[in-house]
Amino acid sequence: MGKRTEGHSDHGARFFKSARRALTALAVLSVWATACGKKTPPQEGPAPVLSASGTPAGSVSAGVAASASVDRPPPVPVVVAKGQNRPVAVTIAGAFIYWVNHGVDEAGKQKTGAGSVQKAPIDGGDATVMADKQDLPMHVAKDATHIYWTLTSGVARAPLAGGPAASVTRVPQGQGVPSALAVGDEFVHVGIMHMTNGGIFKAAKKGGALLEVNGGLVMTDALAVDGESTFACVNGDVLARIPKGGDAKDAVVLAKGLQGCGGIAVDDASVYFSESKSGTLSRVAKAGGEAVVLARDLGEPHDVTVSSDFIYWLEWRSGRVARLSKKSGGVPMVVAGGLKAPRGLAVSAGTVAWCTPDDGTVMKVGIDGEGVAVSAPTSSPPSPTAPASAVAATVAARTGTGACDDFGVKLDMPREFERGASPDIPGRHVDMFRAPNAAQLLVEHGCFKPGERQTIDLLWDRALAEYKDTRVTYKKKAATWFVFSGFAKDGRIFYRKAIVDGARWATFNIRFAESLRSQYDPLLSGIERSLQIVKE
Repeated sequence: MGKRTEGHSDHGARFFKSARRALTALAVLSVWATACGKKTPPQEGPAPVLSASGTPAGSVSAGVAASASVDRPPPVPVVVAKGQNRPVAVTIAGAFIYWVNHGVDEAGKQKTGAGSVQKAPIDGGDATVMADKQDLPMHVAKDATHIYWTLTSGVARAPLAGGPAASVTRVPQGQGVPSALAVGDEFVHVGIMHMTNGGIFKAAKKGGALLEVNGGLVMTDALAVDGESTFACVNGDVLARIPKGGDAKDAVVLAKGLQGCGGIAVDDASVYFSESKSGTLSRVAKAGGEAVVLARDLGEPHDVTVSSDFIYWLEWRSGRVARLSKKSGGVPMVVAGGLKAPRGLAVSAGTVAWCTPDDGTVMKVGIDGEGVAVSAPTSSPPSPTAPASAVAATVAARTGTGACDDFGVKLDMPREFERGASPDIPGRHVDMFRAPNAAQLLVEHGCFKPGERQTIDLLWDRALAEYKDTRVTYKKKAATWFVFSGFAKDGRIFYRKAIVDGARWATFNIRFAESLRSQYDPLLSGIERSLQIVKE
């Protein structure tokens, strides 16, 4: 599902228009089978969209596609500093990580004058206070020589190497507070939040008055600059570009109708932006055009930043740092997970840094280009190589145990899979599907026997025993489901999911050659999400 602009430049002092959205439906076929193996011809059916995201809330897409992407343990985040007074933003310059502490009292309420700006060596060492007694600093940015931060009253800066802090510019009293910050070659660019006087402003980096770039805006959510333009998300729903030296009349709308802009970043050709409410990450050309959704079903993505090869972002609700290849796209990968409401994000040669305000911690993790150690992906985004349609295979069986009624299993799978010869296993119904490329998908379901533990734990223990001689790269278990993924003895990638519903259980296992990774990685999340027990 993508967003489209109008296909031409949009000019004006304010940006309030809706984006057009394109919807794509997938044609499907339904295949029914009974316990005795009798089959009826395929029937046309409704089109399930192979959505991103996977399984239960709180899981990392239940490990979808981890088998195709993970062959070593995820990196372990390193604490840079702890016991900080609510750190909210970070940046990296040279050999140091810099951050701002917002400042709260013992009750957790904002406290004027309790904020600070600090730094610590990337390779480890004590934190150094660069500026203390600051009034609620919130954003941070840097250039080659200085670090800059916002205060309730304006913007300040200090030399990276150390030295006294100085005011860059002040917001007139009663005229709003800074809501975004970016530093260019000559100016500091500031978003000001105010019901009537808000907008985008700039001031000389060496100090000076605020100059209006685009007024009449209630909220500027995020800012980014390059040598030619200022890019801004405003009022939560519009992304615009203002040429260097331009003002409101020169603004060009790049995307509109956004659902809560969570962050923006730019490289030589593109602007990348996240939508916190819809959970998407998108890209649009700097010159304008159609915006392309790169990833979806993300857990409230914010704080977007880019390196030469990757796009990085934070997921506030999901508590993780993730990234996506600019060149190949594919499946977003988690760089760090299990975080407590992370905020602020910075990426620089070999290091990703962020902070968790609630527990007063600044953290980092090392990265290694294409060989970064990562955990499971956050979701499966749209893929240009994905098949245009899918097959929904539904199987049904009468168990005859008396413990549960007739039921079946529904699962969406790629169209190229066809039902093949299936093994006859007492006490369960098995369907085998094969593709011309030798990929296999096995679907099983049944009921727990009387006296058995009717929980996911029984299936989990069986899976542990089954996969003890394989290279399992990801596994996760919840109350009613589990997933395994890794590499089988023959070198093929496998992904298995199991679910339970009372006395009923169902599972599927897909296997494919590593050379088919690019074909099936983008689809795994949709396949595993579709698995459900259908009661008759």
